Amino acid sequence: MNLIPKPRRVEVLGGSIQVTLPASLAVNVNFASIEEISELLRDILGWESAGSGTVIRITSMLRELGLERIETKLEEEAYALRIDEEVKIYAKSYRGLVNALATLKQLYDKENSSLPRVLIVDYPAFKYRGIVEGFYYRPWSWRDRREMVKFMALYKMNAYIYAPKDDPYHRDKWRLNYPEEILEEIKALVETAKKYGVEFIFAVSPGLSAVYSSKEDEDKLVEKLLSIAKLGVKSFGIFYDDIPGQLIHEEDKKKYSSLAEAHADFTNRVLKRLKQELGDDVTIVVTPTEYMGVELGQYFKELSEKLAEGVYIMWTGPLVCSLEISYDAASKVSKLSQNRLLVWDNYPVNDYARNRLNMGPLRGRD
Repeated sequence: MNLIPKPRRVEVLGGSIQVTLPASLAVNVNFASIEEISELLRDILGWESAGSGTVIRITSMLRELGLERIETKLEEEAYALRIDEEVKIYAKSYRGLVNALATLKQLYDKENSSLPRVLIVDYPAFKYRGIVEGFYYRPWSWRDRREMVKFMALYKMNAYIYAPKDDPYHRDKWRLNYPEEILEEIKALVETAKKYGVEFIFAVSPGLSAVYSSKEDEDKLVEKLLSIAKLGVKSFGIFYDDIPGQLIHEEDKKKYSSLAEAHADFTNRVLKRLKQELGDDVTIVVTPTEYMGVELGQYFKELSEKLAEGVYIMWTGPLVCSLEISYDAASKVSKLSQNRLLVWDNYPVNDYARNRLNMGPLRGRD
């Protein structure tokens, strides 16, 4: 049974069941309405569910599947799936349900309208699993992005970071708000992400020109992020990668003793303002100027110590495009980061060699 990613537990019960559509949907959860779940079934599996066919029973009561508990700290995204006479799905959250339906789609033999009789219990190893659109040169189209978000959900990824280097409003013109027509596209992407249980993380790269000590630049960034927050976003990125490795403005040189201090202070001020406006459940991801290597220097150490609690730090591994990322290396850097590390794995990125497509298997990851 070839399922991607491989579930934690699979018990083959033997034989299969015929799927009769439109299905009969029974729902006992509080995180989504029956209408929302019906639409999700239609979008992910192509199944109508307002009939008297195969029973699909969705519940937040694990015992209805004959199970006692799921041992994981990430239970919110866990699911259980029992296919017998009925299709029974356990999920505690919307994301857990999307994960279960993604597995059901892979199991479904459309040609024969059948499903194998099976019990599956699954949950993630990492809190965040996803894709960063953070490369150079031509960005994806808005349609590409919406299709990518759905693809991510079908393979149990839960986070998409919008950070295309060649979006002028992301980097060169970061102080300017997006035009209305682009905001409409972002809104549609945010809604698609929400529909498929993917967290939309909107990033800005101000480091080429920002005066970190400046209240005016702080205001500009907060204003821009709040304009995106109005579209339903509470997760943001502030990226300081691929910029000079020292302070460049006289005002900053007078206030700060190091680039790390400036980055931490600027980020913390912005985060504080966002929490005042949006609540405490705001998430910030930082890509530091020193974002690769294992023997990291004072900048990374100081930044990690001074960033506010809960801010995540990106790291690409030993290299920008790392051939290997070992458990020992990641553990060492995670500890240095105060256990706030996210791995930005630059595979299959090809903006350094655009005449090639990297399509081989991902190796060298513990």
